Amino acid sequence: MASPMAEASLVVLEEAGKELSFQELFKKVVEHLSLDEATATKRIAKMYSELTLDKRFISLPENTWDLRKRHKLDDILVVTADIDEDIYEEDEEEEEEMEEMIDLDGFDQEKVKEYEEDVKELSKMAIIDED
Repeated sequence: MASPMAEASLVVLEEAGKELSFQELFKKVVEHLSLDEATATKRIAKMYSELTLDKRFISLPENTWDLRKRHKLDDILVVTADIDEDIYEEDEEEEEEMEEMIDLDGFDQEKVKEYEEDVKELSKMAIIDED
């Protein structure tokens, strides 16, 4: 069973007929439920979590929320191949810049190659969080 905050969010978004920022949505839900400021402050994180987990809602860019039924699947999917491609292009550019900056004269070239291979392997395992 959905919580009163999630149900109120559903009503507010349906009445608005458009996406709302989380702040605006929260304010209208608080008004809809006639919550006092102290209670509302205690429930803000809970509401955000509920919206995130409730499949009826969708999080959109710039912390806006809407009803999932208003959006086509193509509108909400992120093409990860494009993201991966951008990351690899940035990695290659950074690698080229580093190679230009580092003077490898005097180093054992075999050890340098081993090090570079290790770095490449480790970078493949790295988790990238842009937030």
